[in-house]
Amino acid sequence: MKSLAIDLRSRRTPSRLAWWALGVLAVIALGAVVALTIRQRELRSLEAVRQALHQQLVEPPRKAPAPPAPARPYDASARVAMALAKAEWAPLLTALESMEVPGVTPIAIDLSATERQVRVELEFADFATVLRFIDELNAGESVLRWQLTQAQGTARSMGGLASSGGAPTATIRAGW
Repeated sequence: MKSLAIDLRSRRTPSRLAWWALGVLAVIALGAVVALTIRQRELRSLEAVRQALHQQLVEPPRKAPAPPAPARPYDASARVAMALAKAEWAPLLTALESMEVPGVTPIAIDLSATERQVRVELEFADFATVLRFIDELNAGESVLRWQLTQAQGTARSMGGLASSGGAPTATIRAGW
């Protein structure tokens, strides 16, 4: 048989003072970890502030755009007047004034700066004279500037014998 060795003495446990010391050390270690975490957060926020300040020094500050000026009631009409003043309608009117074809009479002129064109209403004796008038206005130009847009005639101007009372009219236009 084998012999057994049995020790019947009780185990020795650490004293209460040792347990208290261990507890105090644990609390101190926990406090140190919390303090270190708080310091790291403060350091990160200070680093972010430092980077923002450095960025402001490197880049000039951006100015906010100025608020749009309130629209005045006369702005639209002033723009139209400026466009009309800058328009190249003078050569068109000079050509119209210098043209004289018997049987064709300009009765209305409309300058439109927004559409960049001149519209002229004519009274005429017959259609052939209107077409001759337009051909003479366009003479010498590489692109036909003046165009017939509308013509209204009476039965008499179209070659018939009946008369409806009004003179035939035509509308021509030219753009600049």
